[in-house]
Amino acid sequence: MKKKLHPKKLLIGIIVIGVILIMSIFRTRVFAPSVEINDEKSFSIEGITSLQVVMTKEKIRIMQAQTNEVRIHYHGTSKQELKLAAKAGGGTVIVGSTRTINCLTGEDLYVDIYLPEDYDRQIVVQTTSGNVTSEKAQADKISINTTSGDITLNDCVGSLDLKASSGNISAAYKTFGEQNINIVTTSGSVQLHLPGTAEFLLEANTSTGKLKSDFAVSTIDSKKMSGQIGTKGNKVVLKTSTGSIDILNKRQTEE
Repeated sequence: MKKKLHPKKLLIGIIVIGVILIMSIFRTRVFAPSVEINDEKSFSIEGITSLQVVMTKEKIRIMQAQTNEVRIHYHGTSKQELKLAAKAGGGTVIVGSTRTINCLTGEDLYVDIYLPEDYDRQIVVQTTSGNVTSEKAQADKISINTTSGDITLNDCVGSLDLKASSGNISAAYKTFGEQNINIVTTSGSVQLHLPGTAEFLLEANTSTGKLKSDFAVSTIDSKKMSGQIGTKGNKVVLKTSTGSIDILNKRQTEE
């Protein structure tokens, strides 16, 4: 008479086999040679009102260029064959990749996005662990959400909604009107550069970190800074749990 295999032992056996298979796949990927990634796509700017970027570990760089197209260049090295997955429809350009595995080491990938110099629509970026940078962040509104990565935007024009779970966030304006700014990071510092003529309603909070403002505020203590700068009602909201918050006069920092 055959003995029945105990359900608990059967389950343990299945788990062990699964772990071995996963480790074998992972080992194969990790020690596989790196491959060059070089893919590019372009779309006419006509009718485009929004750019949406969804990536994982890639470094995302947004740039202005003398062009009438949205051009995306996906390049670098990876342990797996990757292609740029980008499409346009309904007034939106959506940018992604054909990635199937995220837990890989030894990757060095970039997504360079070239926009017309007069682009004034929306930009939405979502990434897991890649930095996002732009030397000319000239859009009507920029929304960026990253789990673990830094955000650095210079020469901003429109409103900002920037969020990071673990990462530093820096944004700078040469001119400032009635834009709304919302910057939130759980673990990281926040630095905002504004011209001395900027007017806004400020709310800044940190649980553990220093607060600094080159602009006169009505309330400041170890965890909170707030006040009405000028007379305009547009809001600047800055929050971090662990990190400092600096609101700097751009002209003073450049001198």
